[in-house]
Amino acid sequence: SYMKRVMEANNQAAIQIPLKFIVMEKPDGKVIVRYFMPSKVLNTYSGVEAIASELDGLVLKIINEITS
Repeated sequence: SYMKRVMEANNQAAIQIPLKFIVMEKPDGKVIVRYFMPSKVLNTYSGVEAIASELDGLVLKIINEITS
């Protein structure tokens, strides 16, 4: 549903979806999660600001859930 909303707001921004997360394990066993906030990835496309902000909240929720 987010892809549809992004495409309706600015179809050129669709190249940035799906959002990406990288999960890596370091030699010491610690796990690192790397990602870009949707607002940073989508900030060059007009019309997607509200969706980007909403996706920022979802990304933070996911990160909080997997790191707690």
